[in-house]
Amino acid sequence: ESRKAYFNSVIAFCDGKTVLFEGRLDCEVSAEVHDPDKDVMPYMRIMLFGGRPLSDFSKLEKDRISHRAKAFRQLGEFLDKRRNNAI
Repeated sequence: ESRKAYFNSVIAFCDGKTVLFEGRLDCEVSAEVHDPDKDVMPYMRIMLFGGRPLSDFSKLEKDRISHRAKAFRQLGEFLDKRRNNAI
């Protein structure tokens, strides 16, 4: 049975036309609960990325791999290009 999972975020920018920016974090569901006493969102205790539970990642590490951060980075790049009239 597959334990693969993913988190997905989509951000829409609308200004006459709609542009979508998508971020995805591929992971897997653990067979056990990790770090039960750690102050994190409950899902972080059962989701593994690279074999490590998300509850084990530092904030900086989470920001690097976050599906939300990936989508927002794409939006930021788009807005930078737009500001510089490259789009």
